[in-house]
Amino acid sequence: MTESKEEKDKIEQLCLLLKNEVDIDDGQASKIVFLYQTLGLKKREDMAFIEPEDWKSIFEQVTLTPIQKRRLLKIVNTIRKEEGEELLDKNFGIKVDPVPRSKVAPTFFTTMHTFLFTRICTKFVVRNRLCIDHTFFFFFFNQKNRVRGDTNKTALYWIKCMKYIENSVIVPQPPVKQEPQEDHDTEKDELKPGEGFSHLEEQKTASNDVIWIISQDYSQQAKRLRIYLCCPKPEHGRVRTVFFLNIPEADQRYPLKLVNKDTPWLYWRDFYVASNSDLSFNIFDQVKQTTNATVPASSQAIIVEEQSVQLESNEKSARILKHLACGIEDEPSFCFALTVFNNLKTQLRLSKSQDIENVLNDNTPNLDQSNASSKQVYQILFVRNIWSEWDIKQCLSSKQLFIIVRTLAKDKSADQFPSPFIQSIRSDLDSVVSNSARYEVSSTLIDRLRLIPCVNYLALSNWQQLIISFNKFFQRFDFQSSKVQSINENELIEVLTFDLTLRKNRTFHPIVWIEDYLIKLLSPHNQLMQLTLQLLLDYNNYDKTADSNPWKKLWKSKKCWPLFQSFFKVQFEEWDTFIAKLQQCVVNFVEIANKLLQGFQSTEFQPLYIFFFLFWEEKKKQIGDLVVINRWKDRNSITKTIDPFYDKIEGEGLAVMVKLIWADTSANVSNESVSLTARILEQLFKNETNRKYLIELLANPDINPVNPVLQILQSSFKDWLNVREEEYLDDKQPFHSKVIELLCSSTFQKAKLYHSNFMEILDDRYHELRMDNDKWTDDQIKMIQDCADKKSELFEKVICTMEKDFPKVEKLNEENVEPESEKLCLNLDYCFKCRLWFKQDNPMQKSLFTFFNKLLTNLTNENLLPIHVYKYLATHLNKIKELSYLTKSTELIKKLEEMVNKYQQFSKLIGTFKQVYNDFLIEDDLSLRLKELKKESNNWKMQKFVETKNRYAQELQILEEQEKCMEIVLAQRDSSIFRKIWERKKTEQSVTNQQSFFIFNRMFQDSNKKWEDFKQDLQNGTIKYKDLEWMSIARSNETDHIMECLENEMKYLFPRLSDEERQSIVND
Repeated sequence: MTESKEEKDKIEQLCLLLKNEVDIDDGQASKIVFLYQTLGLKKREDMAFIEPEDWKSIFEQVTLTPIQKRRLLKIVNTIRKEEGEELLDKNFGIKVDPVPRSKVAPTFFTTMHTFLFTRICTKFVVRNRLCIDHTFFFFFFNQKNRVRGDTNKTALYWIKCMKYIENSVIVPQPPVKQEPQEDHDTEKDELKPGEGFSHLEEQKTASNDVIWIISQDYSQQAKRLRIYLCCPKPEHGRVRTVFFLNIPEADQRYPLKLVNKDTPWLYWRDFYVASNSDLSFNIFDQVKQTTNATVPASSQAIIVEEQSVQLESNEKSARILKHLACGIEDEPSFCFALTVFNNLKTQLRLSKSQDIENVLNDNTPNLDQSNASSKQVYQILFVRNIWSEWDIKQCLSSKQLFIIVRTLAKDKSADQFPSPFIQSIRSDLDSVVSNSARYEVSSTLIDRLRLIPCVNYLALSNWQQLIISFNKFFQRFDFQSSKVQSINENELIEVLTFDLTLRKNRTFHPIVWIEDYLIKLLSPHNQLMQLTLQLLLDYNNYDKTADSNPWKKLWKSKKCWPLFQSFFKVQFEEWDTFIAKLQQCVVNFVEIANKLLQGFQSTEFQPLYIFFFLFWEEKKKQIGDLVVINRWKDRNSITKTIDPFYDKIEGEGLAVMVKLIWADTSANVSNESVSLTARILEQLFKNETNRKYLIELLANPDINPVNPVLQILQSSFKDWLNVREEEYLDDKQPFHSKVIELLCSSTFQKAKLYHSNFMEILDDRYHELRMDNDKWTDDQIKMIQDCADKKSELFEKVICTMEKDFPKVEKLNEENVEPESEKLCLNLDYCFKCRLWFKQDNPMQKSLFTFFNKLLTNLTNENLLPIHVYKYLATHLNKIKELSYLTKSTELIKKLEEMVNKYQQFSKLIGTFKQVYNDFLIEDDLSLRLKELKKESNNWKMQKFVETKNRYAQELQILEEQEKCMEIVLAQRDSSIFRKIWERKKTEQSVTNQQSFFIFNRMFQDSNKKWEDFKQDLQNGTIKYKDLEWMSIARSNETDHIMECLENEMKYLFPRLSDEERQSIVND
């Protein structure tokens, strides 16, 4: 671009000023002039923002005297205060007073003003995102105290300002009280904390990401606008801003934000703008305008692309969809994201359906957990709308749909949500219902039940078509089919809880009653009844006064009574609790009471009717006087009635039968009644649950010696307690377990008439209560400990019986060492079997610890212990240490370990010697004492270990010296080659010396040398023809035979080599 004469004059004048008045060299002056040229050629209206880092490298090379930052701030505040509030008007323009005529041309001041304005504007807007008005710069030119007539000082002052702006970050502060104005040139002046550019206001925003362009007073006429900007390849420190052209209030550029740091080419921002007209805007980078766009009044979103952008459509769409989904936090953000998508969907369509699914699946929250947040629900609803809009066949599971509806229901009812919410849920429900044929195979029972409260939640929307199809959908499902999958209790409770929660609204009326399907479900799945009843019998879970009370609907069904009859049967206490709680769950119990009475009097209940004899006596006043009790006139008629079905009854019903049979003590005793009673009692003894009611019979004070049933009870009790497992196959309960069960029963403590029978049998079978009985369990030992606090007569008897069979320990001495040493081992075996009693607190633990410590004391008497005891200790040392840890016998066990270590060394040495003796030694090569040692070792288990070791001390010394050689020989004894070498050397020996092991040592040296030489020849591939004789090969020229022999020998020749390395040697 050709410069005009006027422009050249400006540049020349600026250079002269910088060189002559500011005293800087040509190079520095040229750099400042270059900066002036770059900025001065631009108009204020379309001036680009220059990134400070781009100019920093130039300014750092210019030597300028900096003005103190705090002093400058104080000057600015002082000038603003003096000039008046009109300077704070953001529309106030740049005013330049007449410049004093001096050595500097008039254009210089205007030029420097433009330069300073641009640099400060750049510094503030880019780094601090602030709006800078013209009044800030007014003091540079219109201040009352500026230096007039002194060009040197004026120019230097401006240059210092430039340097200050470039090297500092100015943070605006709130308005503060100003100090009296002082001379600007006084170096000691300071700014007080909090003083600064207080006239700059922060932009008011709806949130951190939404900027109000129009006044919030007109919020009803405003719309939220989303701008996405796609830029070219990322550059360092890039900035993008937007300037709205046709909005009078928008007199500045607003910065756009990056979607995230991983997507440096995509910007966005939300603005509140007027909703009634088209909107045009320009996009700027640091230096120029890059593009422009117009948003129609009907749209709330736009994607702007700079002309140089070359991005794949899939990548752009994927990033924007992800940003929309992840930005959803609540209902308003969901609605706005959906609006943005609807405005942009033609631009966001991905090229391949698989790409769409991948993007949506990657940004779909996981709703498989029950504690999903509202944020996750809104996000998945947004994704579901995209699936529907783009016709992607992707269905939510019933669990995900259930979680979505339940989460939404916590906030508000269905009629309070905007239509996109409800439409999305309807669409998913419709998919399930319309495809019911496919679900016949794949859906589980809980899948279908989850949909019931979802439909009930949508009841206010009056979507009748869905209601009709949903009912048909459930009617085709067989709840009692054997192929129905099992159902999780907790999942069922979640469904019921949600459905009941909806009913707390008195105006709410279910359109699909879950009770109808619940009865069908519970009939074949009785194990779910307990938790279900626990939920339904808590009236806090629903409004019991409302028409939607679940109990009203349940008792209208004919299948309700059979369900409870099959569940409770004759469990009288359970019936009692159930009816008491049921009365609290309804306002009017009369109708339900009539249903109960009809059930109790039905023909299906007749076989069980008599078991309610005592029960109904107590309940007649609560539920009416309509019950007709069948009272028999004699015991025989009662017996005949009970006999056909007694074996189908369990628990309390059996005990009631006995009471009914023997209620009349004056009636004649018949064989039929005695026989039936015995069989009923046998049924009661069969399991622990039944025995609870039997023990109550034993302790019943109404059954006194006058009652004939007492003798039958005593006889049955003794037979059960005294029967042996091997005699009666049906009774698998050990004797000690029966004793513990009775001992722990507080009811049996009251059955005094049977205590003598208990103690008599206990004395007879005391040995079955031994602690070394391996049938004891941790729970049984704990039960005995729990009984210790009661200190009953029965407890003392049991403990005394157990102690009766406790082993005895005598102190070890010379006279009793042989019999007591045998007992030591037996007593240790006893302790090992009692390890459960060692580990847990129990009444016998203290006695066991004392017994075990006495054993350890005897075992540490090393001078008296025979060899067989040492051998036992070496074998069981770990078990002993485990028990000693529990008894805290640290010193004793330490001594014992030292003894065992000595024995193990001795035993290993003798064992090595005996093996070598049999295979490699010559009889004449041993002394008489060594031969004697070898012979005696075969039968010395009763000899004292210490005494034996001392007696053969010299011989053991000789064996220790030869131990290494003996171990080497034994390691090669299975090698046929080594044995042949040894035998060859053995024939060459003669007895010339009476020293023990003399021949053995010479044979070992010769044989071992030949062995090592043979190994070396094999490794080096230099094996000799004569060496083949060691391999016993008749046909030595046949390679296969040689290799076969070598392969068998390689593990002895080269034990440290791998199989591959050994095979390589053989092949060579």
